[in-house]
Amino acid sequence: MSLRFPLFLASFALLACGEGSGAYQPAGTVLPTVAEADAALAATVATEDGVEGTVPILHGFVDGEPQRYWPMPNSIATPQRVAVLCRETDGECALLDHPLVFEHLPGEPGFSAFGKVTEVQVSGSYAGEILGSWDAVEDAAADGLATLSERNAYLNCPIVAPDATVETADGGTRGPRPVYVRDMRAECMLFGAGTGRLGLGELGTTEGEVLIRNVYVLTRDGEDAPLSEAMAMVDLTGDGDMVDSNNVFGVGLDSVEYTPLWRMVTVTVPSDYASIDTAMDQTMADYRDAHDMFDVDAATYAITPIAGRVVAYEETDALINCPLVP
Repeated sequence: MSLRFPLFLASFALLACGEGSGAYQPAGTVLPTVAEADAALAATVATEDGVEGTVPILHGFVDGEPQRYWPMPNSIATPQRVAVLCRETDGECALLDHPLVFEHLPGEPGFSAFGKVTEVQVSGSYAGEILGSWDAVEDAAADGLATLSERNAYLNCPIVAPDATVETADGGTRGPRPVYVRDMRAECMLFGAGTGRLGLGELGTTEGEVLIRNVYVLTRDGEDAPLSEAMAMVDLTGDGDMVDSNNVFGVGLDSVEYTPLWRMVTVTVPSDYASIDTAMDQTMADYRDAHDMFDVDAATYAITPIAGRVVAYEETDALINCPLVP
């Protein structure tokens, strides 16, 4: 891969001289899969990963334009640690061909689809050793094979069963990528902020959590079901699928505030509101931008409803992991 992280020189690990005998393993070591190591644990992952079959691409709006997105599970704002191995090259840390290293699997305390990045910058002493666990990462640092730099950067990589797939923008499917967890090989479905991006950028909060923005789910006054085919279980546009909605995302991929983690804001709109079901067209609706419904504070993202456009609304506690499709 040619992806690169900026080089961060500050580290929180002390270097030690000489060879060590830490939890890392010789180059070429093949770690067992979760299923090979613990069949019951693999069954738990398959049950708790929240993915059944292929995750479809759904349709909504952002910034006045149609926008596609993936509805992913495990929407917890507190990330787990993830180690990313790299080597200094021309003042940057170029990613190595070594799987990401996580701590927790689905169903375990501390699991999150999101990982807070620790950059593992290998030294000249590193000879391709396998760092299959966080113990191995820390031992490698103690033995002088690497320095560790914690970054305010995040990955969206839900750990899933090996047979999980997601729909791709061209109508195909793709599977997960290998990662290491406690000296086992697992799989995670990686989503970047855009094509070719591994991470989500500097998207943390002062509390160490993933940034959250709003997604607006609309329902007409007097109706019970939201204007979302997947939620209402109705083909609103008559096009033979169940992927269209009038969901409106608060920020787009080109925003520095982009995040895949969204707080659901339920919005009751006037009874005569024209949506995708009125036009029978997934690209047409009265509201296709957050600013069509709310005044949005540029600094705090606090929302104030626009008179006549919103009957009622609620900023719920529900968080959803919906990475936007580039």
